[in-house]
Amino acid sequence: YKLCDSQFKVDGNDYYVLLTIEDLAPEHHALDPDKILGVDLGVSKAAVMAVGGSQKFATIEGGEITAFRKRIEKQRISKRNQFRYASENRRGHGRKTLMKPLDHLSNKIENYKNATNHRYARNIVDYAIKNGCGSIQLEELSKINQDNTFLATWSYYDLQTKIEEKAKIAGILTNKIKPNYTSQRCNR
Repeated sequence: YKLCDSQFKVDGNDYYVLLTIEDLAPEHHALDPDKILGVDLGVSKAAVMAVGGSQKFATIEGGEITAFRKRIEKQRISKRNQFRYASENRRGHGRKTLMKPLDHLSNKIENYKNATNHRYARNIVDYAIKNGCGSIQLEELSKINQDNTFLATWSYYDLQTKIEEKAKIAGILTNKIKPNYTSQRCNR
């Protein structure tokens, strides 16, 4: 391992040391470059993984990020509604003090989305390694309509990027294909 970065963080009475390390000896696996793992990203299931040429498949249940976002938004609305009843102690010190409870929630959704996508990507790459797949095929989803509010907040691009990064470290090739008919089983 090689130490890449370190930070010392103080949060009230808590002290943290954050270390970033690089694994200099990547794991070598018996991967067949002709064996393909197809990954279909979706809404009800975050990912459906199928090994080409076999009946093996696995799913990652979806809805975690959406449920978390809804819980945080409820908290945000509740805290914002409490501003009407805030005491003079909170109001008398300016907008920054009044908004402090909302600022605490500001990055929670993004942090949770980031951590969840890392977990999903690790699960997908581990499944490819377990089945000896030397290639992962992802859907090319860059043309999704951003006018749809749900799809605009869906973090598929971030998840695909994390899958590509983790696959590269493991020595697995990734490529993007047109999404037409990829959810249907190939007749060949």
